[in-house]
Amino acid sequence: MKQTLVLMTILFSFAKGAHALDLNAIYGNGMTSEITDFEINHSNYRLANSGSVILDLENEIIRLVLFEKVDCPKDMACIALAPTTHVIELPIVRSYSDWCDSTTFVAEIDGRPHDGLLEVLEVTDFSKISCRIKMPFMVETEYRTLNPWTNEWTQSNFGGKEFYIYK
Repeated sequence: MKQTLVLMTILFSFAKGAHALDLNAIYGNGMTSEITDFEINHSNYRLANSGSVILDLENEIIRLVLFEKVDCPKDMACIALAPTTHVIELPIVRSYSDWCDSTTFVAEIDGRPHDGLLEVLEVTDFSKISCRIKMPFMVETEYRTLNPWTNEWTQSNFGGKEFYIYK
């Protein structure tokens, strides 16, 4: 029993170290907003309960990073203690500002010619708005996919904190 516990501890420490290295590769030097509100309609990501959106203007990409925290019952030894990570990365195709000075970045990739999905990520930054309105979130992210076989859209929405520079 003691050997099993030691082996599990060693395996977990390796898995934890590998996860930290992956996070550095994911975040890079972009502007990051921590997601605080989740409205998930995509079945692949329905268990996500934390995450962030990364706006990488240097490489012209947006990354939506979602984590699924493992819920382990009390007094149980769960082998899968590291959270599952989902990364949606799309190239920025346009950006625009509205009359209130909020800035929206749109990233998309069309996989329909290759039997894939049309994926769209829209990130709106309200941190510099000039209108006298109170937004519920400083950053709003919308992830939409169009299934070419059913011709139906699926949309998930996320609200987050103000962008900060991650280094």
